[in-house]
Amino acid sequence: MERRKWIWPAFLLLILAQLYVPASMIYEREQILKHGKAFLFRTMPVDPADAFRGRYITLNYEISNISIKRNLNLENNQMLYLLLGKDSAGYARVLSVSTLKPQGQTDYIRAELDYSYEQNDSLYLLSVDLPFDRLYMEESKAPVAEELYNKMATDPKAASAAVVIIKNGEAVLSDVLINGVSVGRVREMIND
Repeated sequence: MERRKWIWPAFLLLILAQLYVPASMIYEREQILKHGKAFLFRTMPVDPADAFRGRYITLNYEISNISIKRNLNLENNQMLYLLLGKDSAGYARVLSVSTLKPQGQTDYIRAELDYSYEQNDSLYLLSVDLPFDRLYMEESKAPVAEELYNKMATDPKAASAAVVIIKNGEAVLSDVLINGVSVGRVREMIND
């Protein structure tokens, strides 16, 4: 009899926990979008035949290959902290790389080291995996966006950039711009 008394409260607690976890994740992302700082990341053309997998765009970034002056004794798959700034055109650039979380800084991201190698006696190249490499899209827009992205990849004058909002090391990909226009407006862009 005593056991039955705890079943309903335990059941309600389980339901609340299941609601709390996704709600807190959504709330955290919304807070980043609302209070974070926007950075533009230059994207590199993707092989047009493999630009989409399902309902998302796979993005490659120029900034994911970083030259540094000294080796930090890094290992593959190690977590790194990239302190960010902006270049004269307003695009994100890496100011420094560290294995320790930056103190007193808010404009940094965490990235996983894919590999590193020595370019010459004093320079090392790091290849990092950024945590925002996919832009999910509405299914009906994907084919049109794919066509636009394929045109951009073959046009040397076209430019694409990802708009990423960053707050205290957390990053949220909010949009992709092709020649300054959001991929959310792909139908209008194709018809122009």
